[in-house]
Amino acid sequence: MKEEERRRSRRYRVRGSITFTGHDLDGSGLFYNISATGCAVETPCHVPLQSQLRISLPMNNMEPIIIDTAVVRWVHHDRFGVEFLLADTTHVTKLGACLNGLNMSDSNAS
Repeated sequence: MKEEERRRSRRYRVRGSITFTGHDLDGSGLFYNISATGCAVETPCHVPLQSQLRISLPMNNMEPIIIDTAVVRWVHHDRFGVEFLLADTTHVTKLGACLNGLNMSDSNAS
């Protein structure tokens, strides 16, 4: 089965800043390949596998989108992937609206 077929949500090839906190951990970096259920992060910080993080995603002149609980699912050098597990409904809605906006941009570019 191809990796794309295993994914639950469409990934968007955008990059943006991210901050995260966890047990004895505060960091920042760049997110990429974002979806409704997670993203990849590039950072100089060492983030252990299975770490639980609180994530802040500043988005285009809006209040940041806050993911209260995200779990690190993979780590490779200066990159890791997180799965979003828990966020306030307001923030889930904002993330969905941002991703839908990206989807509309893709459609208009065609």
